[in-house]
Amino acid sequence: MTALEKYQRLEGPGLWAADGDAQRRDVVVRFGEASLVILDGRADTVLSHWSLAAIRRVNPGETPALFRPHDASAQRSGEMLEIEDELLVDALDTVLEALQSPHRRRARGRRIALVLASLAMLAAAVFGLPELMRQHTAGVVPMAKRIQIGQMVAQDLQGSGAVRHCTTPGGTAALERLALQVFETPPRLLVLQGPSGAGFGTAHLPGRLLLVDARLLDRLDGPDALAGHLLAEAARSAATDPLLAVLRHAGTRPTFRLLTQGEISAQAVAGYGARLLATPAAPVDAQALQARVDRIGLDPAAFAAANGASAGLPPLTPPPAPRTQPLISDGDWLRIQSICDT
Repeated sequence: MTALEKYQRLEGPGLWAADGDAQRRDVVVRFGEASLVILDGRADTVLSHWSLAAIRRVNPGETPALFRPHDASAQRSGEMLEIEDELLVDALDTVLEALQSPHRRRARGRRIALVLASLAMLAAAVFGLPELMRQHTAGVVPMAKRIQIGQMVAQDLQGSGAVRHCTTPGGTAALERLALQVFETPPRLLVLQGPSGAGFGTAHLPGRLLLVDARLLDRLDGPDALAGHLLAEAARSAATDPLLAVLRHAGTRPTFRLLTQGEISAQAVAGYGARLLATPAAPVDAQALQARVDRIGLDPAAFAAANGASAGLPPLTPPPAPRTQPLISDGDWLRIQSICDT
C-alpha cells in the first residue's frame, strides 16, 4: 500500500487563509487521490483545491505546521494552511516525503539518463524526426509536471480574455460530486464561459484537466446528459495523449528543454488553449465509450437526444445493469447550471 492509498479520504481540522492579509477561518482538510481539498467547516463547501505534488511545508519540525501550495497561482494569492492535528500533519509529511524523496534519490541517475536521451533526441531532431522526440518526452513526463502544464494552458486561456473560469462554492462542490460518480479517478472539471457562438462543448488538457463549456450546461436537461459528454471526452483523452498536442504547439526547442531540464515556459504554451477550443471534437471510439457507460450503468437514452451526433457520439446500447439512483441531486444539478451566474 502506498502512502497516497493509505491516507485517501483522511480528514481533520485546520485554519486557512486565502492570502497573507485575510483572516484565518476554520476549515476541514480532506485527502483525495492526488489532491488536498479545503472545505468550509460549517457549510461543507470547497474553499480551495491543492495538488499534493505542489504542496510544501513552510516550517518543518515546528508546531503548528504551516503548508502552502507552490504553484504560480497560489504564490500570487498567498494561501496558507495551519494544522495542529498530529495525525493529519504526520499524514501530510509522509505523503509529501513519498512524492519528493524518490526524485532526490534518483536525481543523479536520471540526469545521466536524460543526457543520453537528450543526445539521442537531438540526433533525431537533426535528422528530421521531431515527432519521435515529442512522443518520447510525453512518455517520460511525470504527472506532477503534466498537472503544471495543464494549469499553465488554462491560465493562459483565461488571461487572454477569451474565456473566464466560472466557479461558485456550491457549483464547484457539486461538480466534484458528479465527477466522483462518473469516474473511477475523477479529473478536475473547469467550467469556462466565452463569447457567444457555437461553443466547444468539452475539451481536455494534460494533468487530467477537463474543460466544460458553460453553453453546454445551458442546453442539457440533467446530469446524465452532462455525464455522456464527460465520458466521451475522457475516452478521447485516453485514446490520444493530450500532452502530445501541447508539445506540437510548443515546437522542438521547448520540447527538448522539457526533456532535458524538466521545464517548459508559459510562452511556449501560449495560444494553445484558444487553438484547442477552436478545434472540432475528435470522433469517439464506440467500444471505449460503451465500456465507460456500462461501468456506471448510464442509460444512453438519457443523454443521446441532448448530446447526439453534434458531439461526435456513436450509437450505444443500454447497460446490462442500469442505475437505480440519480448521479447527483436536483439541487446539485441546479448549482452546476448556475455556476456562471455571478
